[in-house]
Amino acid sequence: MFMLPAHFTSDQFELNRVDGIRKQKPLAIPTVFSHRPMKKGRKPPAKRSTIDEITMKKRRKQYSGISCDEFPSPMQDFPDEDPENADDSDLHGKVAEVTRKLDLARKELRKMENKYEMLQKSIRSLFNEEQLNALSKPVRRGCTWSDETIQKGLKLRLACGTNGYNLLINCGYPLPSERTLRLKIFQTSRSTSYENDDHVHLLNYMHLRSEDSMSFSSVNDEDEVEMEELGDDEANSLFYLTGRTVRQILPHISGCEKCKDAVEGGDELPDVSLLTELKDYTGSSLIKPSKSVFAVVKTAERCLRDQRESILKGVITHSRIVSLALEGTESSDIPTCHNVIGKLIKNYTRTRLHILVREFNSKLRSENSVKCGSRSIGMRMALHKL
Repeated sequence: MFMLPAHFTSDQFELNRVDGIRKQKPLAIPTVFSHRPMKKGRKPPAKRSTIDEITMKKRRKQYSGISCDEFPSPMQDFPDEDPENADDSDLHGKVAEVTRKLDLARKELRKMENKYEMLQKSIRSLFNEEQLNALSKPVRRGCTWSDETIQKGLKLRLACGTNGYNLLINCGYPLPSERTLRLKIFQTSRSTSYENDDHVHLLNYMHLRSEDSMSFSSVNDEDEVEMEELGDDEANSLFYLTGRTVRQILPHISGCEKCKDAVEGGDELPDVSLLTELKDYTGSSLIKPSKSVFAVVKTAERCLRDQRESILKGVITHSRIVSLALEGTESSDIPTCHNVIGKLIKNYTRTRLHILVREFNSKLRSENSVKCGSRSIGMRMALHKL
């Protein structure tokens, strides 16, 4: 906003200057501003009667001989006889009743919300999120369980036993099945890769039972490869390890499409591929071996079980074990152009021998550590025996 001389009164300028210039005082204050005149407020209208007073005077003269009660005003209200006022009072009563019911409903709603929150806290203290999701499903098949739920299930399984644990599941408790618990004991990796997997835990789970194992014999028919001593969980772990072995030999047969098609089977064995499907989060990282390859690896596993004592005593070599396993796979239909069977057996048995020696060494170390009372002496004694 700009200040002009017009905004100052005459007494704000210096008087009798020699130079004749009209100059403002140093402390001049502008007081002249343009403004619109304020509108005058309207007076409220005078009280008007709906009935003309002149008409009322004429009527008073006309009916002066008739006695009647005079009212102070012609527009006096009659609340007891006015129908509109009666309707208003009824509406006010209904509004008050509805308001009272609404307040009661709100109180009930608050009580229900508090009760719901308390139930939610109580339920969440008993069950995890995936257990609550399982409760809302009619079928528990395909449910995913967290590590915390698996640990809880293992504790209940150890405390209640098989019958008690199955009874809890049959009663509707959201718990993983015994099969799922056994599979989770494998400590499946989350990498979806054979580079950093858990084959050591899987092989340790496949306990060697030499006293119950069948005598090794050559395989003439595909049905004879079935290992009766292997349970479902062991068969699943063996199938996964077979896929890992196939991944190890694939670079050596990459130039032969016939061999590659023979070792990869897709969904030929759905009964034993559950563990591989659980570990394969991306759907393309792990390999499902063919039926023929799985039969070869099972033959090698049977040979290892039969020769366990000889392996631990050191009276049999790795090459001898491979040759024994090869004798049992002569009738296999896998192509022989790139020695696929030999490579499969060598890779699998080499990994298996490492696990056997490690298991035996761990057992000796624990026994001698207890006897000697010293960890270093126990380790030395165990290594000395080996």
